[in-house]
Amino acid sequence: MLNFEQRKKRLELERREVELVDCLDYALGGELPSHYASWEKQTQPVICATHGEYQQITLTGPEYRGVPGRKISLCPDCLREEQHNVKSELRQLAVENLLDEAGIAPRFQNCEFSNYQPVNPMAAKNLSNCQRYAQSWKKIFESGTGLVMTGSCGTGKNHLAVSMAKQIIRDHLVDVEITDVMRLTREVKSTWRNGAERTESEVLNRF
Repeated sequence: MLNFEQRKKRLELERREVELVDCLDYALGGELPSHYASWEKQTQPVICATHGEYQQITLTGPEYRGVPGRKISLCPDCLREEQHNVKSELRQLAVENLLDEAGIAPRFQNCEFSNYQPVNPMAAKNLSNCQRYAQSWKKIFESGTGLVMTGSCGTGKNHLAVSMAKQIIRDHLVDVEITDVMRLTREVKSTWRNGAERTESEVLNRF
């Protein structure tokens, strides 16, 4: 779950994203809101320090406290760059939120494909298979195919599972939940109590 500062930042970015759509539409000479219909419009070439010449639109309207109203367009390419940056920041916040909600245990937080150490050829093959699974996740999900890893303790199954979860979240922005047999068993047993909020079938369907 995002903390207060992250949620605040997300709201600010979402507002800015909407503003940028209007700013870019105006900069490209799109249709103006009705309350600007009577304003005088002028277009002139100006130089952006980054992107060079563009046509700047200036609207001049009624005075307010002795100062005429003005709406001046910005460089379209600068606006597009800011749009890209805002979308990237929003996406990163979405990734962080999904990772927080994935249930990754603290001791596995740093697990990545990049820091997995294959101890033998079979471990290297497992790494390759898990990377391929994560890369092909969309097709695999649509086909309903799963992946089962077996082995004794300390062979890196959790490391690879967490690495797959992270890559799938980063690439596809989907909900992934890490769980274990003990938790699943507790969830199922909780449905056996009188007045349980969920049925056994609902728990099994969720997992």
